[in-house]
Amino acid sequence: MREDGYHKIFISSYYPQQPVAQPLPVIAGSTLGALSGTVVAVFVHGAIPAAVVAVSLLWLLPRIGIYHPPAIALSMYPLLLYPGRWFPLVVVLPFTLVAVGSHALLSTRVPRWPTYPRVPDHPLPRDYGNMDPPTPQGRR
Repeated sequence: MREDGYHKIFISSYYPQQPVAQPLPVIAGSTLGALSGTVVAVFVHGAIPAAVVAVSLLWLLPRIGIYHPPAIALSMYPLLLYPGRWFPLVVVLPFTLVAVGSHALLSTRVPRWPTYPRVPDHPLPRDYGNMDPPTPQGRR
């Protein structure tokens, strides 16, 4: 339990300022992970296909900017447990929308709740383009 007394149960609560906890990776990464596993499950099931899909997403998701660790597990779920073809849209997408929305709402309504989603002080490193990266105060 944290010192402020709030019980938090998922990654956006424990690490709200981290890139993996932002709304796009949580919603799109999780849904894409579940969708990938579901599409492959139409053709084949088992541990080997689950591992191949998981490793593929472990490579792909960070490169497209939507890496969310639970997405890897959600990609294996349809291949191992047969939740049905609508799993990504009926279970994963609504859950992630509610989780992100409720966390964003709580961050505006509950005192001392961490700000969510992140509002960066400066552009992320991949957004610098032709700009120079920010320098610490007093250095040039």
